Amino acid sequence: MIVEWEDKNTVRIRVEDEYDLLTLFKIVGEGDVVYGYDFRTIKISEGKKERVKVWIKIEVENVKFSEYEDALRINGRILDASEIVSGKYHTFDVRIGSELYIQKKIWSKYELSELEKAQKKTKEIYTVSIDDSEICLASIFRNKVNIIEDLRFSVPKEDPERDSVFIEKISRVIKIINEREPELLVIVGPIFYPDIFDKECEKKLNKEIKRLKFKVSRGGKFGIYEFLRRKEYLDVIKEQEVAQVNKKIAEFLEALISGLAVFGFESVREYVYMQNVEFILISYDYFKKLKEEGRSSEILDLIKLAEECGSRVYFVFKTNENFETIDRFGIVAKVRYKID
Repeated sequence: MIVEWEDKNTVRIRVEDEYDLLTLFKIVGEGDVVYGYDFRTIKISEGKKERVKVWIKIEVENVKFSEYEDALRINGRILDASEIVSGKYHTFDVRIGSELYIQKKIWSKYELSELEKAQKKTKEIYTVSIDDSEICLASIFRNKVNIIEDLRFSVPKEDPERDSVFIEKISRVIKIINEREPELLVIVGPIFYPDIFDKECEKKLNKEIKRLKFKVSRGGKFGIYEFLRRKEYLDVIKEQEVAQVNKKIAEFLEALISGLAVFGFESVREYVYMQNVEFILISYDYFKKLKEEGRSSEILDLIKLAEECGSRVYFVFKTNENFETIDRFGIVAKVRYKID
């Protein structure tokens, strides 16, 4: 999530992935003011209406996910708009890529903490873009590109040294990647060039560094920026988050064997009060159900208390491994030590 404060009460946010939608679901509530550009059907002339993009401001009354869970629907009474609109209410359909302003009379410590976590969750994505004349290594963080190495070379196809020069350039880039030790490397380029780079990685790259490959039309800087504009970039961000939660689910399943696991809201809350919880896993569907039933304060109060006690809280989605196991109980936790 990209967050920019306008003043002490108002923040502008840009949604980068579905986890940002969840953050908004957690922090936007009744009485908040939300405004920005959205589509609305307005009267153009007598008997003629048109769906146009308008600036609109609402006082929030309800927040829920869309039927297909790909958008957050923020509904409320219209306070102001750039066009004459019919009706007294409007619903913002907030999706990946949406920008909007949120205004609160007072931001709680919990809400500020959630915004801060949403900003920090995105990790650097190291990307190599390669073709027959250029290899560019860059790190991408919050849509900003930092060029680390940009090697250009021009060797005639008939030159017997062409292949060795090409491999030498690849080896140079791989050495830099090993020194920086990223968790993930994305290799992009046209036709078979990502495969050539990946083959050298098999021999020379640290085995702990995960690799992904995607096709773009050109190598070099152009390929980096093309990848940044593609859906695959958002998919990579999502995969990083999924992998992190999957590790915690695996730890929880191991804790089951050793008797260091608890299940259900009441049991988890009891152990949180004893400050005996290492981390909590919450089913996304369970949390959504509670909030839409008007019971969100129960789970939010528990999350606040857990984090104040140094416990991490992770939301588990259907895309995570063993989602059904966590969803069966709604909320589970790994505890630090057994209680006799």
